[in-house]
Order: sequence, then structure tokens, then C-alpha cells
Amino acid sequence: MNAAQARRNVERQIARNPSSIAIKRMREVDDGAGGSYRETVGLPAQTVRIFMSTLAGTDAKDSTGLGGHIQTQRWGLLAMWDADIIRGDTFTHQGRQFRVRAISPASTGGQTTAIHADLEEVS
Repeated sequence: MNAAQARRNVERQIARNPSSIAIKRMREVDDGAGGSYRETVGLPAQTVRIFMSTLAGTDAKDSTGLGGHIQTQRWGLLAMWDADIIRGDTFTHQGRQFRVRAISPASTGGQTTAIHADLEEVS
């Protein structure tokens, strides 16, 4: 499979369950006096696919020593090869707020064909 075919496959995967997200990104801006400050920048909406990647369980104990079982949901994101998404970006989807934990570009023949992201629900 060549890169163009792989990119078309990713586009079809996203089209099966698309979500439009508006990413917010923190960036550092020079204040003109030798320092800097951070500001939030809104990026144009992007169409991606958001999915639950796993349901993990862990044993936990509270401060009283009583044990229990906690389940956590892991979320993932699939985006086109040229998507503007980086680690630390945040967005809201269906009332839930997410933060991008990690980015993993997929490639075919040395060319990026998709962006995979590991998400963390922060709401």
C-alpha cells in the first residue's frame, strides 16, 4: 500500500464516526521586556475520530485501608496526516474535556499517513 492509499483509508475510518473539535493550545508569548507569558489560542475546527481505546481496571485502597476496584477509560483519537494536534492540546467533545497526552504519527513508505493520539479526560 502506498501513502496515498493509506491516507484515503484513514479518511474513510474518520468518516465512519466523525467528530468536529476546536482545539485550544497554550503558547508562550514574548512580552517585549525580556520575559514571556502564556496565552490560550483557539485553532480552527478539525474533523477527527474519537474512540474508547481500553477499559483498564486497577486495585485501590482508600485511607481507611478498605480495598476496591477502579475502572478507568482510555480514549484515543485518529486524525488525518496533516492535522494540527500536539501534546498538551485540549478540547471539549460531547460535554467532556480532553487533553492530548501523546502523539504517534503513523507512516507508510516514510510518509506520515495518520496521527494517533492518546487522550486523557480531564473534566
